[in-house]
Amino acid sequence: MRNSGQKIGIRSFRPLTVDPSIGCMKCPYELEEVFQVVFNLSGSEIDVLMHLCDSPGTPKEVSADIEKDRSTVQRYLSNLMKTGLVDRERVEKEGKGRSFRYSVDKEALRENVKEALEDWYEDRKDLIDQI
Repeated sequence: MRNSGQKIGIRSFRPLTVDPSIGCMKCPYELEEVFQVVFNLSGSEIDVLMHLCDSPGTPKEVSADIEKDRSTVQRYLSNLMKTGLVDRERVEKEGKGRSFRYSVDKEALRENVKEALEDWYEDRKDLIDQI
C-alpha cells in the first residue's frame, strides 16, 4: 500500500476534563485508546477507573454515582483488579458483613500505564521488524 504523500503525525492530546454527567474526570479519547488497546478495557470500565481516580468507593457507591447496575460495576471492578490498575481494601460494615473499597493510586497508575505501553510497543515493534 502506497502512502499518497500524506504525512502521518502525532495528534495533540486533550487534557483531562470533568464530565458533568458522571461528576468525575473524563478520559480524553487518546488516553482511552491506550486503555482499550493496551489493557483491553471497555469504555465503561474506563469510566469506572476515572471515577475511582477522583472518588474511591464500594461497588454500591460507584454504581450509584455512575448510574450503572451494581453487578455490572462489580464485574468492571473485578477486571480492573486483574489488570492491576485499582486497589481494594476490606471495610467492615455496621452489624454483620463486609465490603470492599476500591481506589486508584494515581502515581502507580501512571507508572503501570507507561510500563504496559512500552511493553506493548516493543512487542509490536518486533512484529513490524518481521515484515
